[in-house]
Amino acid sequence: MKSYEIKNIQVDRNDIFNYVVSNSSYDPIERCIDCQSYEVFDEFIYNNQTKETIEQDEDFVIFSKQVSLLRSKAPKMHGDEIKRICEELEEIAPKYVKL
Repeated sequence: MKSYEIKNIQVDRNDIFNYVVSNSSYDPIERCIDCQSYEVFDEFIYNNQTKETIEQDEDFVIFSKQVSLLRSKAPKMHGDEIKRICEELEEIAPKYVKL
């Protein structure tokens, strides 16, 4: 089993909001890591240099899926409601990723 570098991250609610309302094309977790080297998906991070898929822990998967769900529903929601949910998502965001 390969060991990965653990990188501590702190996801910001503003990055979540900007991604959800399509003001940014960068996933909020991508903002915490090198977005040129890595690409974030709902269940894993893809290393563009090694072409490797790095599976992530459950808290990452839950957070990512919730962000994707909010992004799909955001066009029909009010801004205040989106901001409130982004605050909640910030609380459940992963504290680290494997790279």
